[in-house]
Amino acid sequence: MSKYSQKGPFAVGVQEIVVAGEGGRDLPVWVWYPTVRPSNQRAGHLFGSHVPYDAHENATPVEEVLPLVLFSHGNGGLAQQSTFVTTHLASWGFAVAAPDHVGNTIAETFEVTEKDALRAMHREAIHNRPEDLRAVLDVLAGTKKQKDSQDAVVPLPKVAVPALGFLGHSFGGWTSLKAASILPVKSAVALAPADEWFVGKKACVGMYPPKVPVLTIAAKLDVLVDFDKHILPLAHKLGPEKSRLVVMPRADHMYNPSKLFIVKYNTNVPTGTFATTSQLCTRHCWAEPTPGLHPWTTERSCHKSSRIASSTPSPRPSSSQYTSRTRTFLKRSPHRPSPRSQARMPIFTPSRPANCSSCV
Repeated sequence: MSKYSQKGPFAVGVQEIVVAGEGGRDLPVWVWYPTVRPSNQRAGHLFGSHVPYDAHENATPVEEVLPLVLFSHGNGGLAQQSTFVTTHLASWGFAVAAPDHVGNTIAETFEVTEKDALRAMHREAIHNRPEDLRAVLDVLAGTKKQKDSQDAVVPLPKVAVPALGFLGHSFGGWTSLKAASILPVKSAVALAPADEWFVGKKACVGMYPPKVPVLTIAAKLDVLVDFDKHILPLAHKLGPEKSRLVVMPRADHMYNPSKLFIVKYNTNVPTGTFATTSQLCTRHCWAEPTPGLHPWTTERSCHKSSRIASSTPSPRPSSSQYTSRTRTFLKRSPHRPSPRSQARMPIFTPSRPANCSSCV
């Protein structure tokens, strides 16, 4: 297992700032960063004390200039929805900033039930979200000031410009891809991203092919962002030159107990098909698509991956099953699937050939 799957060497500090956004909106922004001087005050989490959250409020940042990652939450989400990611990155020396996309957070979306109002909210969010990341970038880069900066308890971390990457989930996945087409950044990561079917074709102008390296991570059992209807077409539009696709075969939109399978175009197979390669062995061990399996699936021969033992596609969960799991996913261990979801999962068996010298 890679050392980066474990917590990094730094304690994590966090502070909340306010940034002026489009249309006079005040954007709360959380900034996580490495610190060598942890404060005595553990940071609170909006989901409550039952959420593990290892960060120190208003701790002093390290003096070094840090690579910057901006995180964009999903539709009706919030900046703190993925602190397991933001704090993990900060523990390895990254500065990570996440704004509340005001007007499209959980608080606002629950309050609006009328369809026309929801459509108007959605249109505004499409326009505002990439600009929210621009506003955060301007403040962290020092070209603009945060609101009430005179009240800051500790300085903001020093960050390198341009930003290292944009990272987002669902609607935030589209936000990261769109922002990467209009803002200075070195890379983008989209988790279960929305695309044209959710935001419209005009909102995706300039996104394909990407200007920077893009990693898309998708779940095979996602009932909101359908893998076959939404993710594969997006992957084809992003193209093979600068994009890679990671498939989580045992996961859905928010519940992700799975190994990762790095997926990329294989020049040895017909156009439009994907070949899978393991998380740790990415340069060797290519294989041809296996007859009877999905076109994106490949029978692997590398012992560091797994191969599908059954050619029968696993049934997709129904909307009611998804809703039920969503209500309880916070109560379960993030690494233990429910018995019902286990019953739907394809069977994986390890394989190790004698000729796989690169994986020994």
